Amino acid sequence: MGQYYAIASAYQKISKKWWKESLFKYDPYISQAVIDEIKKGDEKAAQKRLNAVENIGIADISMETYQLSTKYFEILDVPEKARLDTLHIACAVLNEIDYILSWNFKHIANVRTREKISSFNAIRGFKNPMICTPEELENG
Repeated sequence: MGQYYAIASAYQKISKKWWKESLFKYDPYISQAVIDEIKKGDEKAAQKRLNAVENIGIADISMETYQLSTKYFEILDVPEKARLDTLHIACAVLNEIDYILSWNFKHIANVRTREKISSFNAIRGFKNPMICTPEELENG
């Protein structure tokens, strides 16, 4: 378990550095789903997260977003607890967002997901966002 916390801590450090040094280079967006997620947990920590995203644009979530999310959920064959991850992807796709940044290697930032989403989107004429970690984006 100690190894997991060491890795998570490293990801947090990289993310904080990226937010401080690189976020300004991009036109970032989040969705209401992200806002709802970051409101959870410890009240002080949640407020800190909300403050951090207060100047970030909010991407639309439409009925079409939920429908596309359901398709992604089916093709990715992820567990129910990962359904929200497919909403994040659908939101980025339909809002034509260039990058999805995530440390979620299990359900989002992995080769399997990238390939399945890319193939699905190509057939339907959707623009593909680059799914990567902040470190991959920065060090390309």
